[in-house]
Formats: sequence, structure tokens, C-alpha cells
Amino acid sequence: ANEMDELVAALNAEWTLNPDAPLAGVLPEKWSEAWAPEGDVILIKDPSGRRKQAMALWGVFLLLAAVGGSLLRAAIAQPSLLAIGLMVAVSAGFAGWGAYRLSWCRDEWVLGDGRLRRQRRVRGRVEPRFEAAALRLEEDRDSDGDLWYRLVALTAEPAPPLPVREALRQGRVVMSVVGDPTDVDALGRWLARRCGVPLQDGTTAEARAREAERLREQLAASGRLGRWLAQRLNADPLPRGSKPTPP
Repeated sequence: ANEMDELVAALNAEWTLNPDAPLAGVLPEKWSEAWAPEGDVILIKDPSGRRKQAMALWGVFLLLAAVGGSLLRAAIAQPSLLAIGLMVAVSAGFAGWGAYRLSWCRDEWVLGDGRLRRQRRVRGRVEPRFEAAALRLEEDRDSDGDLWYRLVALTAEPAPPLPVREALRQGRVVMSVVGDPTDVDALGRWLARRCGVPLQDGTTAEARAREAERLREQLAASGRLGRWLAQRLNADPLPRGSKPTPP
């Protein structure tokens, strides 16, 4: 029994299986860790999904190109078909561009020690885009009231944390989902552990309270109407996943 207890303790220490320890995170579905041709370890979206989308778009491109070409040839004798032929041809161009990007362009996150670098690969050529030293989980509502969760890469860990809109403007979104934050949270924890970068959680009650207080301060400083509105705002932020009650 003592040997079994020692084995369990060793496994817990090695793989962080202790239920009281913070979750280390796991790679969500549709994300893969791979080797780049340059020898770097990279994080990419599941390539099988991109291949399927590319094949579908190539099929749409070929169909639209054939139809558009036929209409343009027919427009020589019947000019009224010219406008329709041009619209179909333009649509084929957009479909072909999308298929090309899915087939030969992709964004990659290079996993390093204390750093996370974003790059774009175009037909084997690499273009550096952004280098991050911190991660932050954010939640935000869109114009329809839907709650979005985003994992944002930042150039540095800000203190105090940046407001949601400022973090989205300065950083780069690694992943975003609507409704359920499980995958975003898991990916953030996985990247923080894998790369050794700090992870701020802007979805906690404390973080939402700070954001609400900051918005009230902005309203109060905007003028008489803003001060009047700020005095009437509820001091408690909305719970995660709730929606505002319509007036």
C-alpha cells in the first residue's frame, strides 16, 4: 500500500494530476502541435479541416469559372448577359482567392521558452507577424448581446490589466468562441504552461468588476449626462453567461 501511495504521489507530481492543483490545460479539438520545416515547434489549426474547406472552395471556383466564362462568351451575341457574367466571374475570383489561401497560406504560433511568436507561411515562405510575452482571457458582448470569449496574445503583461477593447486592439486573438469558454480557457492554460508565459484571466468576477468600474469612471468624466448615467449604473457586473434584461 505504501509503494502504491508513493507511485500515485510521483505521478501526481509529474503530470499535475492533483485535483487541488490548478488545471494545466489541454489542446482543444481542431488544434495541433507540429514541427515546422525550420525545426521550430508550432501550434496550428487542424490541417485536415483546412484541406476539406479548400477542396470545397476549389470546386465552387471551378463551377463559377465555367459558368462565368460561358456567360461572358454568350454576351458577345447577347450583351444583356454581360453584367451577370461579370458578377459570376468576380464571385469565382473570390472563391479562388479563398481556396488559394486555405491551400497555401496559414498562420502559425511558434512555441518558445517565455515567448510566443505568430508567423504566416505562404507557399513555404515565412513572414513574422507578432511576438507575444503574455496571454489574457477576455470576455466581451457584441451588438446582439452574445457573450464572446477570446484568448489574446500581448507583447507584455500589463499591470494593471488593459481594458478589453484596448487589449484586443494592441494584441492578437489566438482563439475566440461564443457562449462556452471551456476551449479558450484550456488553450490559454496549455500555452501558458507550454511556453512559460504569464496568463491573466479577465473573466473572473474581480476582473469584470474592475472593467465595470473603469467604464463608470469614463462615463463620469465625459460630462453632466455621463455623470448622471454613472450614478445610476449597477455597481455589480453581470454574471458570466447572463444577458442584460431589456428595458
